[in-house]
Amino acid sequence: MVLSSKTSSSTTSRPASSTTATTCFATPTGNNYITNPGFEQGSSSWSTSTSGWGTWSASGTGLFTTDNAHSGTSAYRGTTDSIWLTTYTLYQTVTVPCGAKVSVSAWARSLAPKYSGLAAFTLTFDGWVVDAALSTSKESGAWFQLSGSTMTSSGSTSRVLRLDVTTVGYKGAVFAADDFKVAVVAGPGGQQVCSS
Repeated sequence: MVLSSKTSSSTTSRPASSTTATTCFATPTGNNYITNPGFEQGSSSWSTSTSGWGTWSASGTGLFTTDNAHSGTSAYRGTTDSIWLTTYTLYQTVTVPCGAKVSVSAWARSLAPKYSGLAAFTLTFDGWVVDAALSTSKESGAWFQLSGSTMTSSGSTSRVLRLDVTTVGYKGAVFAADDFKVAVVAGPGGQQVCSS
């Protein structure tokens, strides 16, 4: 009797390959959370307030155009009607998630003649002072940048960027401001920002 033999073959199964998708943190176009950062659409999206003993000129405060801008065709100008101590605040509310690392900046210039009064510039974001400068340490008429970085706090995602300009001893055009920016450099938990 002839016995037929069968050869068994075994197949080794391999686990399906898995690809882990790397997610990144998406930001607005240009990675700037500020609307109308250079005042090219007038004072749209911006709010103002004043405090102190002095007053600010309604007619002399507002858009600053053409060659007086840091970039583009417009900037913002603040003009006081008195020499008394007073603070002008220019601010905007933006939405940035909790735990993000942000870079904050703005350009400003002192319009008062040198040694004709004092103007203090303070840039604040989310309740934290980002940068500050005195007009006495800046050349009159020259643009300078206020900048810094901070982490957004927990709780509400609503954040306020504000520029406070406090002046005393001079009546007239005090300051100009332009090109504000709030950019996320790292998302919550250190998440990488998506490349544009």
